[in-house]
Amino acid sequence: MARALDLGLRALVLDVPGAAELCASLVAASRDVLVVDRVRRVVRAAGALDEPTWAAAFAFAEGRRDDARQALARGLSAGDRAAAAALLRMAVETRDLGALDALAARAAGVDPRGGAAPPLPPDLVRLRDAARRASEGQGSEALDALDAVAGEGAAWADDMRRAIARAWIPAAPRMAAWGDVLRELARTAKLLDRLDLLAATEALAVERERPLRAAVVGEFNAGKSTFLNALLGEDVAPTGVLPTTATLHWVAWAPDPFARIVVRGGQDRVVPHAALKDTLRALAAAGAKVARVFIYAPIERLKRVEILDTPGFNAPDPDHIAEARRAFDEAHVAIWLLDAPQAMKESERRVLSEISALGVPVQILANKADRLKPDALETVLAHVRDSLAASAITSLTPPIAFSARLSLKGRLGDEAALAASGWAEVEALFAEQIVDASDALRERALRRKAGRIAAELAQAAAARAAEDREAGRRARAEADRLRASAAYLRRDRRTIAAAIDKALEPARRELAADLRPIAALPEERKRADAGVRAYVQERLVTRLSWPLSAEIARAARAGVEPGARAAGGVEEASAAAPSPRAAAHVRAVLMGMVAVHDAPDELAARPIEGVVEAAIDAFAMALSAEAEAPVPPAASAAIELRAEALRAAFEAPEAPPAGT
Repeated sequence: MARALDLGLRALVLDVPGAAELCASLVAASRDVLVVDRVRRVVRAAGALDEPTWAAAFAFAEGRRDDARQALARGLSAGDRAAAAALLRMAVETRDLGALDALAARAAGVDPRGGAAPPLPPDLVRLRDAARRASEGQGSEALDALDAVAGEGAAWADDMRRAIARAWIPAAPRMAAWGDVLRELARTAKLLDRLDLLAATEALAVERERPLRAAVVGEFNAGKSTFLNALLGEDVAPTGVLPTTATLHWVAWAPDPFARIVVRGGQDRVVPHAALKDTLRALAAAGAKVARVFIYAPIERLKRVEILDTPGFNAPDPDHIAEARRAFDEAHVAIWLLDAPQAMKESERRVLSEISALGVPVQILANKADRLKPDALETVLAHVRDSLAASAITSLTPPIAFSARLSLKGRLGDEAALAASGWAEVEALFAEQIVDASDALRERALRRKAGRIAAELAQAAAARAAEDREAGRRARAEADRLRASAAYLRRDRRTIAAAIDKALEPARRELAADLRPIAALPEERKRADAGVRAYVQERLVTRLSWPLSAEIARAARAGVEPGARAAGGVEEASAAAPSPRAAAHVRAVLMGMVAVHDAPDELAARPIEGVVEAAIDAFAMALSAEAEAPVPPAASAAIELRAEALRAAFEAPEAPPAGT
């Protein structure tokens, strides 16, 4: 920069046009105090220190951005085009919408204090429109406007995209603008033909309207179903089902109590609650595969929280373990039941770490506390807390010990059992940390799932954009090759024509064989009979057009690719097949030749170098036209930028959920 500024100052002293603008730009970008002071002395000597462009340049160099803007605005009002250009540069570099608005107003002649400024470039007009739409809450429309921004406004446009996405997904506990977010995810999924992610996005839209889902998780025989029944205050979920028949139970509200058993490959079974356990056993005995059990009950709590009662993780059937893992993704919160007498086994820590890594909030409960004495129970809880800390697993509240068996008896009317169960603390936990915090827990789950969709879409968009960029690179390289080939054909067409004419000998022999039946006809008939003449013309064009086109294509490629073989047989030419347009041009030349020749049949027996030259010119013209054909811009670049902005917004740090 110092060398450029030195030369610019010399030009400034010599009053070279454009030198002042160059030096002012260099000064504005400089942070070297000595250099800035040196230029200031030169400008002061020239009496130009108060000119808006110079005042702004020095203000920028000294970090006084507001002063710089005011100086340029003063110049703009006075009709100073240099100030207008500098203000435009400043607007782009500093993302100053106010400066753009001032320039747009002057360009439109709104400000009567001076002459109009040059019109804003189209990209910056689109930026202003996008900013206006974003400020009016039309984020999607703003993103649409930004899709067409390129050039000097591209970086600014990307900043706007990210700002819009961040506004849609503010830091918790504020709710995301889910309508906008889901529309953007769905739009991107459609554009990328990712129907799986489109379906997942639509499922999130449904999930927003559904009650909170709490998964009751733990190993087999931890008392999950008993706990669920205690939670609901009714003996709803079947207990004592063997691990080989266990499956996921989804408990939800309905005005009438019933259960629906989903059987893989069979008809669903709808049964009353009392018949559920026997029906499951009968299906297991018959070898039927139960996918899920939906249990419906008119229990008020289920209007706000649905319960997923999962199979045990230590069940011997891998399908049941997989089903339990799938429940993690469907749940907004997980309640892990430990068997207090043998709590926090290695297998439990491993699965808890998996849940934690997924981002699903977890509450730890130690069941079967009635089997331990108080001292032993406290030792167990201390062990659980230490194990959680060592594994970096967080519980919504510190682990709570209780007895699901006594809790259920108490909820069904046994006051003494209820008092001894520890249920009051569990009930308070469920009400305060789950039911009352349902909006925050649902929001966290929606963000987790939508963020995963956004990440997959961003990855797919990046891959699509990379493919399109590579295709564009190949298209540009091919256009360059076509131009070079056309130039080579025009430059060396005589030499090429002589070689191609010799290479056409096999085709001419085939043509001669085609014309042999009419060789004995009188000359007058051959000239006067329209049918005979048409046959000769058709045979000549058919036999020569493809070999001639292929040989020209071979020569064109050999001219720009030294490794390619020179003109030879037609079989070799197939590796450099002509484009349909080039072949059509050659065919048109041949048709023109036979149309004007008095005895076209004679062309089969003599060289046609002149015709070949004309065909080469026509071929070169076709190559030039193909090279200049516009390549439509790939929309994938804009898709990639939008998808990445949304992915980044989801990955921004968020506040912890309520209760942590």
